[in-house]
Amino acid sequence: MSELRRPVYRGASWSAFAVLVLIAIQLVVFAVWPPPGSAEAWLDVFARSPLLGLINADALYLVSTVLLIPVYLGLAVRLAAEEPALALGGVTAGLVSVVTFVPSNVAAELWDLAGRASAGAEREVVIGAVEATLARSSGSAFLVSYVLGGVALLLFALALRRTGVWGPAAWRTCGVAGVLMLVPSTVGVVGVVFSLVSLVPWVWFCVLAVRRLGDDAAACLLPARPVGLEDLEEPAEAGRLEGWAQSPSRSAMPRS
Repeated sequence: MSELRRPVYRGASWSAFAVLVLIAIQLVVFAVWPPPGSAEAWLDVFARSPLLGLINADALYLVSTVLLIPVYLGLAVRLAAEEPALALGGVTAGLVSVVTFVPSNVAAELWDLAGRASAGAEREVVIGAVEATLARSSGSAFLVSYVLGGVALLLFALALRRTGVWGPAAWRTCGVAGVLMLVPSTVGVVGVVFSLVSLVPWVWFCVLAVRRLGDDAAACLLPARPVGLEDLEEPAEAGRLEGWAQSPSRSAMPRS
């Protein structure tokens, strides 16, 4: 079983590391080149730099969200032995969150509309289509995805707390990020503030996940320790076995 879990842990660790890299890139881009505030401005950004337009349209966020699938699976496998219900609930909520977010991302649609505008399509018509596309990006699919992502983190945090896996810092950062993500980023100023603040515990948790999942993968290569008397749950049973091993009848048994 350890050999089967090792690639899951390694994949989850590398995925968490990739998520951290993509978060850093997005923060830098958004700080230097903030997302446009109008449909016409979106067309201008894509006309100047399609790559910048895609990043502003959360194309990297889409990639980082898909990369959470191995992370959720790694957490579920790590916690399933001790907290199967919470592990199953966490990975289910996480996977549904990813699946519902994908159609809500409109980076490809905006790129296509910008290309039509550059090709000579009537600009007013294209601007109307861009406005409709942007409205869809913050619709029901996005809201469901965002909240389910928070629910997944809360379930994993509870499992981490009950099992003691990875220490208190892991379940605390995971839990705080989950609570903050229950308020979608599209819910006015409060949502924007919560989404920005949630990055702090989320990044911290991802750093812990990179290290801990890597350690778990390495531990899968270690040989299993033979079970001794000290590993038995019942002290009385250990005493009986020890007494049997030292009994005269046992010592008098022929040896090969």
